[in-house]
Amino acid sequence: MNALKSYKTIKEIQIVPDEHGLAETVYIRYSGFSKAITAKCLEIRTDKQGNISYILFDRLIHSDSDIGFELRKPDHDNIYYAVSGCYVSELFRIN
Repeated sequence: MNALKSYKTIKEIQIVPDEHGLAETVYIRYSGFSKAITAKCLEIRTDKQGNISYILFDRLIHSDSDIGFELRKPDHDNIYYAVSGCYVSELFRIN
């Protein structure tokens, strides 16, 4: 997994349901940054353990040079996501 070393590290993903049930707000905190990125979640899929396997955002949350993200979870294995999109960001779990 040496290629995964270039992935940007996410230290927290917080999903807050919308009061009208239209779209959830997602707050993402990257390691080394104090300010969270905020985006609306248009679609989300989880696995049987409740881990996020796919997210579709309403805007870009990544830069051209980002190929993926590593989500660090205390007391669990890290979760890796590939990222793609030109107008919106999609995260796909890859492990």
